[in-house]
This record gives sequence, structure tokens and C-alpha cells, in this order.
Amino acid sequence: MSMAPPQNPAAALEQALSLHRAGQFAAAEPLYRQLLEQQAHHPGVLQMLGVLLFQTGRQDEGVLLLQQVVDASPNDPAAHNNLGNALRGLGRHEAAAASFEKAIALRPDFVDAWSNRGNALNDLHRFDEAVQAYDQALALQPRHANALNNRASALNSLRRHAEALRDYDQSIRLQPEVAETYAYRAAALISLGRLEEALQSCSMALQRKPGCLDALWS
Repeated sequence: MSMAPPQNPAAALEQALSLHRAGQFAAAEPLYRQLLEQQAHHPGVLQMLGVLLFQTGRQDEGVLLLQQVVDASPNDPAAHNNLGNALRGLGRHEAAAASFEKAIALRPDFVDAWSNRGNALNDLHRFDEAVQAYDQALALQPRHANALNNRASALNSLRRHAEALRDYDQSIRLQPEVAETYAYRAAALISLGRLEEALQSCSMALQRKPGCLDALWS
């Protein structure tokens, strides 16, 4: 049985977005669905429900909704970016990279789309191209910690360990409490033969999150 439609759709959407941002997915979802009963193809609601479905492990459903948004609003860069994230979550890395490229073509200063494109290219082991995408993201937003960390990963894959280390150090300056960054930094130091410093970095990681070195030794 469907729920009664909200009396004030604008207020209901704001409430749904607030709940969604707070991570209260189970409360936000029925509000989105009620709004869609009133306007089945509302692109904003479809997009946010698609993102929510992806966040709650229903990636296939989320992709279908996000694809509907792209079909209805092909000039919306955020829609292509969200679809790309969902496709990447399904392991469809080529399609994800193409979605991020469309987002960037529509909005060349879209920092997150550049960073996300780098992630998809990293997944595809196209490390040189990934570094170029992260370079673009960091040119637009030098303090983008995720782009720094992920560029460092690509640089490590290219055996450019000294450059990777610089990125990890910058990321730590921006977010000093993220344990995993110290662990990955230790891996770069090991590759450079700087074992004592690597042990110190491991210790810093363990101080922040015991057991986080599983990623380092995997």
C-alpha cells in the first residue's frame, strides 16, 4: 500500500535531504519514494534515491535510477558523476570512466569528477592517465586529500615512489588522523629502502588504528 503523498513537497524534499546527509537512509528513502509518487520523473529526487540505493548496497537498482536521470538530463554533470560512481561500485570501470569524462566535458572545473576519473583509470591499471586526472583535480583544488592519496597509489604502481611519498606527506598534513595514509606511506618508504622511517610510519598508523596495516601487507 502506498503512503499518502506529502502535503508540502518542497519541505518533504528538504527533510529527505537532511536525513540523507545525516546517514539516516531508512528514514530518507520513503520520503523520496512518496515524492516520486507525485512526480515520477523528478530528476533531483531520482538522483538522490539512486545515490541512496547505491549507498545501501542496492547498486543495480541505483544504477538504473541514475541512468534514468542521465537520460532525462544529459547535460547535468552531477548526474554523469553519480552514475560513474555507481558503475565503478559494480566493477564496470570502463563505463565509469566514460561517465566521468562526460561530466568533465560538461563542466571542466568539476574537481570530484577529475578525481573519480583518476580512480576509474587506476582500477583499469592505466596509471599514467590516472596521474594526469589527479593532476587536474589537484590543480583545481590542491588540498583534495583523496586525490593526493590516490595519485600516490598510482605513482607507486609506476614505481615513482619518491613522488608518491610527497603526496602522502601532504595528505598527512591535511588529515593527520587518517591511519591508512601512514600505512601506505610506509610501503613507499620500504620501496625506497628507508626501513627505519617505514617502521616509524607503521607505528604512527597503529597508534591511530590498531590493525590497519592489513592493507599494507596484503
